[in-house]
Amino acid sequence: MELSSLNFTEKSDTPQRFPVIHPQTLKPMGWDLDILGPDATKKHQFLLDVRDEVNERVRRAVMDGVSLDFSSAEKADMALREAAVLVTGWHGLTENGQPLAYSEEACRTLLGKNRWLISQVMEANKNWQVWYGQEQDAEQGQADSEVSA
Repeated sequence: MELSSLNFTEKSDTPQRFPVIHPQTLKPMGWDLDILGPDATKKHQFLLDVRDEVNERVRRAVMDGVSLDFSSAEKADMALREAAVLVTGWHGLTENGQPLAYSEEACRTLLGKNRWLISQVMEANKNWQVWYGQEQDAEQGQADSEVSA
């Protein structure tokens, strides 16, 4: 195996477009999100930052002699923050009939008001077939044909 083929960060750093699915009808809603992959640099940096925050909180709890607990609101906020890091843009989303420009702040607002979107972002991010499957399948096909020859 070629060592360079193990670099999944580069692939993950290139956003893929995913259609937004209505949570009740399960049909595409007519607009898409650009989402980073599972090994994206921004995702890893976010997770390192969260780890630092948690470690600091653990340190303070130990120093104060109190138990460490995260509220449901804090857990939901972490999920929202992670999803917002993964979304890099959108297409077809409008407000008052006008295209809604993407910004990180607008994304956090959108996700905060429509928390069902967070699950879709996280699932798209974890979809290994989308991120790595096509090339892996092509490489496997090539290897199979070389064995057959």
